[in-house]
Amino acid sequence: MKRIDALRTVSEVAGDRLIVCNLGDPARELFQAADRAENFYMLGSMGLASSIGLGLALALKDRRVIALVRLDRRAAFADVGTGGPRRHGEGGGKPERRPGPDAA
Repeated sequence: MKRIDALRTVSEVAGDRLIVCNLGDPARELFQAADRAENFYMLGSMGLASSIGLGLALALKDRRVIALVRLDRRAAFADVGTGGPRRHGEGGGKPERRPGPDAA
């Protein structure tokens, strides 16, 4: 499957979900394939689509968010999968992982 076809498919099944798309060609292709108000096209923030998607999901609890990302910032997936880092006071302020939103 070509990327443009995958982007069309995601957009068709997204419904009213927000779509955050990483920089460059994928964002331009999503714009060409299915521009809509619920799309957020990222330019100049390489690898942060998952972090922005997590922020939106946490801030807008009544909305579902789809983040289309490249796998070059794998460390961000740990935060997404656990709902973001939480600081643990007894551990000297080190990040602590906890259950959170689905990251599939």
